[in-house]
Amino acid sequence: MSTHQMNQVEEMADRLLMISQGQQKLYGPLDAIRQQYALHAIVVEGEGDWSTLPGVARVEQNGRAGDLLYLEAEATPKAVLAAIANRRR
Repeated sequence: MSTHQMNQVEEMADRLLMISQGQQKLYGPLDAIRQQYALHAIVVEGEGDWSTLPGVARVEQNGRAGDLLYLEAEATPKAVLAAIANRRR
């Protein structure tokens, strides 16, 4: 399969080969590549001061795509999203 849609790769494959300008750049199990290159961050949309949430190390404004919340090493995306859901309005 050849695609630029990473969500398709994640749904259908367990290994990934990434080629750039005819050269192999990445190859291996999808989970290992994800762990090596993925940001420890989540994207959220909404209003409020995200930096006050437990587990959030810093916030990067990302315009129309939402805000990028970089998580502290011990924080999990699930815990931060739960804190957002339980936050008072």
